[in-house]
Amino acid sequence: MGRHALLLGTVTFAADSQLAPLPSVRQDVAEFKGLLDSRGEFDSVQSFLDLPVPQLRRVVEEFYGARRFHDFALLYYSGHGVLHDDGQSLFLTATDTTAGSLHATALDVDGMLRHLLNDTKATQKVVLLDCCFSGAFTARHRFRGGVREEPRRTKRAIVNTCG
Repeated sequence: MGRHALLLGTVTFAADSQLAPLPSVRQDVAEFKGLLDSRGEFDSVQSFLDLPVPQLRRVVEEFYGARRFHDFALLYYSGHGVLHDDGQSLFLTATDTTAGSLHATALDVDGMLRHLLNDTKATQKVVLLDCCFSGAFTARHRFRGGVREEPRRTKRAIVNTCG
């Protein structure tokens, strides 16, 4: 059994002026890394700051893909969390995120991260989100008796706009 951590932080946001810089993220990631390195008994602790979204997605996918059965996998993210217009879907920002184009420029927690968590061979998984709207992730991924409960979706009317 290995213990592995991936620490991610986004401090600057070059693509969207609506996303204010978060200078404290740099210190948060550094201090957490120092703690895990010195007292966490982790086999590996990787940290990355200010990645563009293609690299952010790749690093997260490679992290979970490298895990083996009985591994403990800890993911920590510090930065902006942006809620989609649907009021439920959370996106983690990268340096090139634009709030008006989240699917293309941010990490989709309900899509990509959820899939990677379900697909990894790691048997113990912890996700720590130090961002706004982090509760949107846990609210949609509740556990009861060790089993994840899928969220109940309301029925949506399908409107045919074709003549």
